[in-house]
Amino acid sequence: MKKLLLMSLFLSLTLIGSAWAQNRVISGRVLDVATNDGLPGASVLVKGTSIGTATNAEGSYTLSVPADATTLVFKQLGYGSQERAITTSNTIDVTLAVNTEELNEVVVTALGISREKRALGYAVSEIKADQLVQKSEPDAIRALAGKVTGVNVTSASSTPEALRASSFGQYFPDP
Repeated sequence: MKKLLLMSLFLSLTLIGSAWAQNRVISGRVLDVATNDGLPGASVLVKGTSIGTATNAEGSYTLSVPADATTLVFKQLGYGSQERAITTSNTIDVTLAVNTEELNEVVVTALGISREKRALGYAVSEIKADQLVQKSEPDAIRALAGKVTGVNVTSASSTPEALRASSFGQYFPDP
């Protein structure tokens, strides 16, 4: 009788513990509102936490959220962000519209440190879109050749061009 009572107590404690820390799995797709295509690399975050994921190449995501979570935030660079309440449904699909506001100019330096161009103590090369378009080159990487100091565009047989920043002593291998 003691064994039966002890086993039932152990089983009930195990079930209560797993029910207490229950997470839900929510999945869905993040789509472009104009084309209805999936958006790869969009961020899906639980609001107020650091729990999140990114969408795959088709715009699909799967996220395990805590039971007390109430809102998901969907973000993509160049698109407006959107918040959705977590309901009883385990599928949340979202469409994001293109954000027409222009991004500010940012220069990314070593280790992800971002600064404005005028705050840097060294020269920064800049290429504008019209400089690439005015050249009749069909490949955008080939159009970069000779435009930026220290960047050499090389071609290997049957592989795309690779960029190499030789003046900085960095080497970017072929993909």
